[in-house]
Amino acid sequence: MRNLILILEDNQERRDGFIAVLTELAPGSEIIFWNNARVMIRELPVHLGNARLISLDHDLNEVPA
Repeated sequence: MRNLILILEDNQERRDGFIAVLTELAPGSEIIFWNNARVMIRELPVHLGNARLISLDHDLNEVPA
């Protein structure tokens, strides 16, 4: 079983922050990022069984799918 952290985030600085913190708090975890909610929703079912944490951005910028 994979240990996945799934994150919807479109800001690179915040992504970098997530990586820095999660590397220490959850070593060995795999982090998957999306910057588009529609794409995340489409791809999420494949990953849900292995998800340990899901984080959703609150201020996404509009990005074409």
